[in-house]
Amino acid sequence: MFTRKIRPMEARHDPPQKGDEETLDYRELPGYLGYQIRRTQSWIFERFMEDLGDLDLTPGAFGMLTLIRANPGITQMQLSRAFGIDKSTLSPVLARLERRGLIRREPMAHDRRFNVLRIAPQGEAQLDALLHRLADFEGRMTARLGPEKAAQLISLLVELREGDGAAG
Repeated sequence: MFTRKIRPMEARHDPPQKGDEETLDYRELPGYLGYQIRRTQSWIFERFMEDLGDLDLTPGAFGMLTLIRANPGITQMQLSRAFGIDKSTLSPVLARLERRGLIRREPMAHDRRFNVLRIAPQGEAQLDALLHRLADFEGRMTARLGPEKAAQLISLLVELREGDGAAG
């Protein structure tokens, strides 16, 4: 078992403060794959918002716009499956994107009870602006590992996720 003890934590009664993470005993947490993946995702999302936040798109919204543009007429169910999230989690994000004029919901031609999603012209422009700058961001992330290790990491993460037959 992997144990990583930074420094012993003093007995405290105050709420945690910025910098307290350096005084925590993480025990076996750093040895768990899921913990490291989640921490890394959080770190990358923070960098994403620092670098690209002025475009007012979260990483999740960016992913949704990308899939909607690549798959005009995609349904909410298809989109939720592609992201591995339930429809109730997806719906508020889509509502925000629609309010901002970035996507459109249109009744499905053969069953008007359901909607299909399409990117709106403003969404195209927003996504293009983000993609233009995303290459620099991704380049900086890749540079931290080098191109070969970054490609290997992507391959390993896909293998981990698809090992049980999951797609995406």
